[in-house]
Amino acid sequence: MGFLSDIKLDFNALRFHSFCTAILIYGLFGAPTPDAIGAIEIILAILLLFAIGLPHHLMHSAMPGLLVIYGVSIPLLIGVASGHAITDIMRDLIAFGFLLLPALLYSLLESNRERLARLIIVILIAGFCFALRSLIGLVPFDIHPFIDLWIKPEPLSYLANVPGVLIVMIIGVGAFLSSSAAYKLEPAILWGIACAVCLVAASLTVQRASLFAFFIAIASILVIGVIRQPYRQIVPVLIVTIFAVWAWPIITDLSSLIFQKTIMFGANMRIQEAFLVFEMTGDNPLTLIFGHGWGARIASPAVGGMEVNYTHSLLTNMIFKSGLFGAALIIAYLYGFIKILIIHMRKEPLWVLALGLALLIHCVLYASYKSFDFGLLLVLITALGISVHSFSSMIAQDGRLLYDDKDASDHYSTMQTKMS
Repeated sequence: MGFLSDIKLDFNALRFHSFCTAILIYGLFGAPTPDAIGAIEIILAILLLFAIGLPHHLMHSAMPGLLVIYGVSIPLLIGVASGHAITDIMRDLIAFGFLLLPALLYSLLESNRERLARLIIVILIAGFCFALRSLIGLVPFDIHPFIDLWIKPEPLSYLANVPGVLIVMIIGVGAFLSSSAAYKLEPAILWGIACAVCLVAASLTVQRASLFAFFIAIASILVIGVIRQPYRQIVPVLIVTIFAVWAWPIITDLSSLIFQKTIMFGANMRIQEAFLVFEMTGDNPLTLIFGHGWGARIASPAVGGMEVNYTHSLLTNMIFKSGLFGAALIIAYLYGFIKILIIHMRKEPLWVLALGLALLIHCVLYASYKSFDFGLLLVLITALGISVHSFSSMIAQDGRLLYDDKDASDHYSTMQTKMS
């Protein structure tokens, strides 16, 4: 019996490393929404399928299971019966699978919680790689044959607006200020570089939502820090003030670009797109309830009226393709993640800020919900919910900006009690 148990543990370790390898390959060579299936996508599929294995349960709730049953039945049957392109149907099913990654991998995450620290770092590295590759993509000349062929992204890859880049930006600035407050030079430099690369990538591509979220996060970090530990905020406030004064010309230029882009594009026709979805689904009771099926296309005003197989909001996409019934299921599914964030708001405010803002932006404004990166965002929120460790203590063992001493002491005491 012990021998079989050892085999199971080894298999779980292999599954975990397969998942981490897939994340790193995705960050280094992959694309959020590739135009076609290539060698990288095939490798990622093999690694992810091995990592998922054959799960015997989908979380401890009936909701993911109900969502799975509905997603692989009614919208699929409607899509096939409507004659939608098989490639479009497959794209939607793959995107649906990414939404379910936390459920599919829950047993793996739960089986060995000590692996979560490595998983967090790997996901953050992937986000950093996307930002770095976005900057490489802006270089107007060839760098090296290998980099140009495999790492340099294709035009319109939108690497800088994936959830991982925003998460690294916010966690990076929080950890940088925390390390600076504790006079820890090495982690401060490390997190400062990570944050700076992601911030520059988002700025050069004028990612309005991400930049707005970043500045909200900085203000929130400082306010929470002043409320909880006012004397420890002297260094962080001083750093932010000096940086703001030094970078003021850059900030004003960037603000001007954001303002001009807003004047020109507004909300990028997201509202008009939503109205079109309701118009196309509301003209028939069946499509209103069950949608147009996987693979359905829409002449979206958000992309100049071009026919695409997605909308820029997870909710409108689910309404369009799976109807109000599917939208209700996805809302109930996402409520579980929102509940985790609310529960951990006091203990992990930095992570709640990063994950919560990323979840909001990429559910409402961008089509990133179709990507592996969005699935990783949901995996991180799930890990936050099941971990007995503080996420902050997992990635930095020095002083923390957002915890007072009593909170930290109580948290570590609870952690040690659960681990013993």
